[in-house]
Amino acid sequence: MVFFVGVIVVLYLLSWGRRGCELAPMTWEKSFALRGVLAILIVLHHLSLAGVSGLDIFRSWGAPVVSLFFFLSGYGLFKSYQQKGERYLSGFLRHRMLEAVGCPFLLSWGLYRLVNWGHVPGLWEEWQGLFWEGRVVLPNSWFVLAILVFYVFFYLTYRYVASRFRLWALLFLCMGYVGWCLCMGYDRCWYISALAFPTGAWMARYESRLHALWTAKGMYYGTVPLCLMLMALCVYTHNEGAYVLVYLLIPLAFLCLFSRVQVERLGTNWGMSWLSRHAYEIYLTQGLLIELLRREYVYISSDLVYVVLCLAGTMGVAAVVRWLSRKIVGLGL
Repeated sequence: MVFFVGVIVVLYLLSWGRRGCELAPMTWEKSFALRGVLAILIVLHHLSLAGVSGLDIFRSWGAPVVSLFFFLSGYGLFKSYQQKGERYLSGFLRHRMLEAVGCPFLLSWGLYRLVNWGHVPGLWEEWQGLFWEGRVVLPNSWFVLAILVFYVFFYLTYRYVASRFRLWALLFLCMGYVGWCLCMGYDRCWYISALAFPTGAWMARYESRLHALWTAKGMYYGTVPLCLMLMALCVYTHNEGAYVLVYLLIPLAFLCLFSRVQVERLGTNWGMSWLSRHAYEIYLTQGLLIELLRREYVYISSDLVYVVLCLAGTMGVAAVVRWLSRKIVGLGL
């Protein structure tokens, strides 16, 4: 976490070089550029958990990075609805949930079960483990299932709830999700950063007001240090509820920073653009390679070779999954 805070401090100092410039919203270009960066960071985090000692600095990066993924999702959905109105919801379930999220997930899940044939539970046992204990077969796929739940919440609130109550309804539904995970005893990854999703929608709604606040004398320069101090206090308490607050403050700090830092420039690089386009598939397929290259039949002992092969293999499999998914969607299957 210290290294993660260090990145925030570096971005904060870089933003000082753009004093006097007009604050910019979190545009699609900024969000797109960030996806590739976050995808690689989450892979490095999971490699650190797999025992790669040289990546220990990323060991505590999981929840912060996921909170930014959730934030960008909530923010993006609100902005899309704001621009397109009710017609955005007309194809939401099919396009967003089935085609964009569901199809790549099912392909990755099927591939994992195929590769691990005979070593994975049956479908009914898998379903029971998921429902009662939050156990997933495809490594780290809890994130996909959580985001699908949040998409359903978004659809229900913006389809059936009066406009002035929608953000509150979305927040309460997500809080109910957190409560469910706690009651069922799910692993903390399921809920610790979950409220970043409704936070993204709230910040998208009031972004112009935040910019007006930050434009006031000194307010921009005080926001990030204040967020860091509050985060430190929350961590110091060692209280789970306070930890949840940390993952609301992280998106606020980054929204403030990226109103000045031109992160969208990363998206113009071909390599970063490719990573951003394949970010979701990279997240889905990383676990397969991380497991596959260190098991009883194949064990890469060199950490360096292991990391390189994991990253290269993940990108290759992610590209195939994305290609197959687009073919299936194109055929209307």
